[in-house]
Amino acid sequence: MVTHYETFLNVVETVFNGTQFNYERSVLRLSNTILSPYDLIREIRAPLSVYEKYISSLPEDFLNNARTELYRGERGWIDRGVEEGRIIKYSEMGITKIIPRFNEEIIIGIDSSRNMFVVCCFDNYLGGIRYLENFIRIPRDFRKNEFKWNNLDNVNRTYIITRISTLLNISCKALFAINSSFINSTNRLTRNQFTGLIEGCFTGYTNHPTQNSEVRSQLRNSFFRLCDNNQIHCDPDFGSLQPRNIVRLVVRNLSRRDGRIQPCTPSHALLRSHESEPIQLADLIVGAFSDQRLMGQIPPIPTEHLFFNDKKISKKDRRNGNWAKAYYWLRNGG
Repeated sequence: MVTHYETFLNVVETVFNGTQFNYERSVLRLSNTILSPYDLIREIRAPLSVYEKYISSLPEDFLNNARTELYRGERGWIDRGVEEGRIIKYSEMGITKIIPRFNEEIIIGIDSSRNMFVVCCFDNYLGGIRYLENFIRIPRDFRKNEFKWNNLDNVNRTYIITRISTLLNISCKALFAINSSFINSTNRLTRNQFTGLIEGCFTGYTNHPTQNSEVRSQLRNSFFRLCDNNQIHCDPDFGSLQPRNIVRLVVRNLSRRDGRIQPCTPSHALLRSHESEPIQLADLIVGAFSDQRLMGQIPPIPTEHLFFNDKKISKKDRRNGNWAKAYYWLRNGG
């Protein structure tokens, strides 16, 4: 017997994927939609949209049970689904949204564009891919069957930029991005310079009211837990540093405690961008951020400034005009 909890999980996935359903004497088509759990408990007296008609067509005993079970403390359907890794909850414009989680593991995607690179901690990258394909219909490059920012026209780039918050909420648990003169295809980025970029994100500002040493340490620990011993996909975009070097440097430097490297397990996935959807997703995200910066949007939507410790760039490099800025994003309400 299918429980109401299982029905709830099925409704979340059905709404996300789109479906046909019977309503009165008609067969209606529900396009890909993101469920707001409030819609399962509010009274819909005269359904107008196809989405409202779908909700109204659900079994009455299920909807009645949803009113008491969706938000029940600790073991409510939403909390249980999140805890079991079967759904993802996030808040957008003050509205709670629920989507299915399609992959169980955390996978990291690293990519760069112009002077910026991102470390994206994906807990649902397959959901992000489905959102691109089915919701906003972003085309893949026909030659390699991959998503590639540089091969998109302005219309599709705008689609992604205007929907970047939703794309991140669906696919990504957290990310940090660094905008720096060191990130450039003509530069010979060294290990020390790259280490300085990571260190600059998570050190300094000891007494800052919102980003003091304790906050920055907690943020660093969070990213380390997400990146350590999880597959990291990285394209060869960093000059003299190969992807395996970038992966190792990211994980090892995130592991630092009081200046010392802690035990860690960098895990490099040996895939190029046309073989790796996490890299392709990171490519679109960093492309959107880079274009936002060029348009004067600082920090790029929806990130926040992560104040960069300039002392982690050597005096020589600073004299030569090198610089860095940093940003971070965490899923809201998940």
